[in-house]
Amino acid sequence: HEATPAEAYTDDARYKGLVTQMLDAGAMAPSALGLYLEDQSRQLYWMMKLSLQDSHRVLVAFRARAMLGLEGEARREAALQLCQQRGLVVKRIDEANLAGETPLVCAAAAGTVGPAAIG
Repeated sequence: HEATPAEAYTDDARYKGLVTQMLDAGAMAPSALGLYLEDQSRQLYWMMKLSLQDSHRVLVAFRARAMLGLEGEARREAALQLCQQRGLVVKRIDEANLAGETPLVCAAAAGTVGPAAIG
């Protein structure tokens, strides 16, 4: 964002986009570390080439595949963690915003979440 011209910060739509990018980067950064720690099949050299967004996507896919081998409470907990990582849930599945909507309902209504085989 250092190379972004000052006028970008006075245009509401562009400013919103810049803030969203910044927040997304902060949310995705732990995925790079998580991928390194959890997926032992990956080499550090390969992971260093990934963007934060790609690291996040690869980790979500890795966790979704790993969850398939789980059953019962372990699977339920893994599904909840996967939903949290995707931003569909904050802490519990039934949390609602001021309008009474859960993050999952908001994402589905906005069309920002495609089909998800979670659970």
